[in-house]
Amino acid sequence: MREFRRLFLVAVASGTLAGLVLFGAQYFAVIPLIQTAEKFEAAHEAHSYHEEEWKPAEGWQRNGFTALATILTSIGFSAVLFGLLYLTGRRIDARTGVLWGLAGFVCFSLAPALGLPPEPPGVAVADLFDRQLWWAATVAATAIGLYLIAVRPGWSWT
Repeated sequence: MREFRRLFLVAVASGTLAGLVLFGAQYFAVIPLIQTAEKFEAAHEAHSYHEEEWKPAEGWQRNGFTALATILTSIGFSAVLFGLLYLTGRRIDARTGVLWGLAGFVCFSLAPALGLPPEPPGVAVADLFDRQLWWAATVAATAIGLYLIAVRPGWSWT
């Protein structure tokens, strides 16, 4: 139980730190783009007659919910990452955690974005199922490749 508690605290602490860093990047790089797009959309949107749903107010409320969602998501990813790392039986230290975190970023974000970047609304793209299948195959191939490079450096097809 002591190991689980320690692993849980490490996942929460590292996920919180990663979430704060990610939110900082989003705050300066992504949120201004979203706000500009929403202004453009609101100017060209026809009036709708259905009841408007609740949404957070601009400013601290919206940024606070965005930060909270980003931090909680990062804690979830961190818990999965450290759970998998624990199952390997390797020693968990800062270096190993950073390397596994970078590998997770490469597998789940960087490699898929290189081949299938996000598309703006209104642009013709491939079918959703095909895009999801491509994403899953890219994640699996990248993970296998990183495993063969890092864990089994002497592997060979022959």
